[in-house]
Amino acid sequence: MKISLCAVEQRLNDKEFNLKQIEKYAREEALNGADMCVFGESFLQGFECLSFVYKDDVGVPVTQNSNEIAEIRRIARENEVAISLGYIENDHGAFYSSQMTVTKRGDILNNYRRMSPGWKEPSACSDYREGDKLYLFKMDGVSFSTLICGDFWDEDLYTYISMIDSDILLWPVFVDFSVIDWYKNEFEDYKKQSQLVPMPVLFVNSFVDEDDRAKGGAYVFYQGKVVEELEPGEAGVLRYEYKK
Repeated sequence: MKISLCAVEQRLNDKEFNLKQIEKYAREEALNGADMCVFGESFLQGFECLSFVYKDDVGVPVTQNSNEIAEIRRIARENEVAISLGYIENDHGAFYSSQMTVTKRGDILNNYRRMSPGWKEPSACSDYREGDKLYLFKMDGVSFSTLICGDFWDEDLYTYISMIDSDILLWPVFVDFSVIDWYKNEFEDYKKQSQLVPMPVLFVNSFVDEDDRAKGGAYVFYQGKVVEELEPGEAGVLRYEYKK
């Protein structure tokens, strides 16, 4: 299975631009033979899209049957490539940081909700919620599971994480360390953390074209080592082929 980790530009509160990015890279990567494109945490709306004042945020999250998700499903179907992307979800008025995976046919295969609370402000009301389930899903004979960013660092989730038994773990993130700070203070810790699971871990960050914002980067970690990498600093795509 050929998987493209799309560490590409996103813009805060600009769903139109971000959807165009998803379509652009889905089309390009499908032509390059990709079976799946993976985008980072909260890619659709941007990581800082919420104020955590509920009345001000109501129009930001989208439902699974929204026009935006319908557009992503169309893109997957027309390009015959699976798409996994992060978005802020509205489920009957409750908001989640979620990662949706859509099949090549445009069907919603999985919708994982971040289980750790680090995506929200401590002052957020109870309508900003975390998920409570890990999922294993299969595509083209390969099994996947997902953790979003800080899930991997939450000690309360270590028991759940130790039970993950998929072929591949997707790890979409939004981290905004400078390139220097990433390599000096963070990279080794992230690489080490990936050892919590025995399967390849596919890490993908977004790129924001502003100072002090996310600078992209993508990695395939396996047993604490880097198998493939796309260094942060500019937008790009890391192509990885998984063989059972």
